[in-house]
Amino acid sequence: MDKSRVPTLPASLSGTGVNPHMEEARRRMYAWADSFGLIPGAVRVHMDRSRMEYLSALYYPTPDAETFDVVTGWILWGTLVDDVMDDGLADQAPAVCRIAMAQALAYLEHGHLSDTPVIRALDHLWQRTSAGRSEGWKRSFISHWRQGWQSGCASQIDRLSGRTPSVAEYRERRRHDIKMLPMADLLEVALRIDLPEDIRHLPALEAQHNLASDYAGLVNDLVSVDKDLALDGPQNIVTVIHAHEECTIQDAIERAREMARECVRWYLRAESELPVQLDAAGISGSQRADALRYAHSHRATFNGNRQWHLEVPRYTHHYDTTQAGEAAHITDLLTVLGDS
Repeated sequence: MDKSRVPTLPASLSGTGVNPHMEEARRRMYAWADSFGLIPGAVRVHMDRSRMEYLSALYYPTPDAETFDVVTGWILWGTLVDDVMDDGLADQAPAVCRIAMAQALAYLEHGHLSDTPVIRALDHLWQRTSAGRSEGWKRSFISHWRQGWQSGCASQIDRLSGRTPSVAEYRERRRHDIKMLPMADLLEVALRIDLPEDIRHLPALEAQHNLASDYAGLVNDLVSVDKDLALDGPQNIVTVIHAHEECTIQDAIERAREMARECVRWYLRAESELPVQLDAAGISGSQRADALRYAHSHRATFNGNRQWHLEVPRYTHHYDTTQAGEAAHITDLLTVLGDS
């Protein structure tokens, strides 16, 4: 991976800290995952390379140990289901993946519990997370998972049919399928706040939420260019720009880097606009303070995405793209989905 591809962040967004409970949370995270059979064999190797507890510690640097365990569980679980869509399984066993995602939505939206490792783990996480949360927060969180899975399925169909989406379509879809939006919802859990819906949907806050997700997708694509080109299949903002604008790969990389820098500029603008919008809406006191804390907490996700992608073996070293390595990973993912 060429680290120079990822744009630097302004000082105001970098250095947001690491949660001090990270190492102990790592042990509990693996014990929790093992209790549900979530990470067998090759999946465990992949997770070791991913260091999801480190990403969680960068996203959520301030919560206590108990709350940090909950958000770290979501990071691990979300990465697992994201890998289902990304690492060849979705294209080799598309029906299995669609059923698994439908089961997850059936549980979150209707409480229908399927007896598979991934859904049993989801049930445990949801019970710990949803207790005491507002209906508005729960709707937002579930909606973001639904949009993420629907976007992932759309990308799968494009890959299987040989279609390349437009740059604008790809960017809109990527905002959802990177699964950053529900992780940003968890900032409220980490801060122990629950914003009223009218505040959560203020233009400045919605913009910050979306821009944090856009930045995550762009960084992920930039560090994955070499892998995606070698596999000659996964869609990536760089390959989409290259296909539609008939430019070189290097020129496409530079375009993607500028898009990432633009996300940061628009985020800072939205942050500066929020106090004015709070005044216009007549929001004061503790609600105003909570909204400002939530807005500021997105800085950690920008820094976290950049730092994590540049440091963990999942991206700093090439994947095992040998046939045997990929076959083992797919076989073990099928076990997690309950299709052994």
